[in-house]
Amino acid sequence: MTSYKKHEKNAAKIASSIPELCDEQAICLAVAESLTGGKISSQLAAAPGSGNWFAGGVVAYSSEVKHRLLMVPRGSVISAASVEMMARSACSLI
Repeated sequence: MTSYKKHEKNAAKIASSIPELCDEQAICLAVAESLTGGKISSQLAAAPGSGNWFAGGVVAYSSEVKHRLLMVPRGSVISAASVEMMARSACSLI
C-alpha cells in the first residue's frame, strides 16, 4: 500500500470516529484548511451522518483569502497565531 493510500485510509478511520464524539459532546464541527486543499472536509463529509455534525469548511489556499475571509493578520500566514485565527474565524461562521 502506498504511503498516500495509507494516510487516506487512516483519515477515513479517524473521520468515522468523530460522529460519536460530536454526539456525546453535543457539538458540531467546522474546519479551515489551507495546504490540505479540502481533504479534511472531504473525509469529514464522507463520514456517516455528517450532515448532523459537520457544518462545513473553508479552503483558504491563498494568503489574501486567509486575510480577508478568515481574518488572519497581515504578514506571514505560516504561524501558530495564523492557524488559531483561521480556526476561530471558521467557528464564527457557524
